[in-house]
Amino acid sequence: MVDGTPAHWLTGIHMVRILALGAVIKAAHGLFPEMFAWYVGIPDFIFGLSAVLLTLRGRLRPPRRGMLIAWNFLGAMVILLPVNGLMHRYMDAPLFEALFMFPMALAPTFLVPTLVMLNLLVAWRMMVR
Repeated sequence: MVDGTPAHWLTGIHMVRILALGAVIKAAHGLFPEMFAWYVGIPDFIFGLSAVLLTLRGRLRPPRRGMLIAWNFLGAMVILLPVNGLMHRYMDAPLFEALFMFPMALAPTFLVPTLVMLNLLVAWRMMVR
């Protein structure tokens, strides 16, 4: 899958991570756990913005392999580090249940794990290629 896919498609799919801004907006209105929005939502949103820039640039000139490896590892770490390191604090936060209410539940149960696994798959494949 990785070898036959143009680099700008592998980065472009991560533009959906801009939607993490929704968690920040909901937190600002008191409808979502504030710490989760700050530590996970904002970095994920910024990573989504970087996907836009990298994808647009990548259509003209594909990024170097080393840059794609680093960028994909960063994309995974944006989620894995704060979630694994601070999850005990999020679970005690008021409104934590909002994270698992539909449609928000699609993010932590399906979309985010899929994108993180894609980050790691692309980084791994680029390293062994």
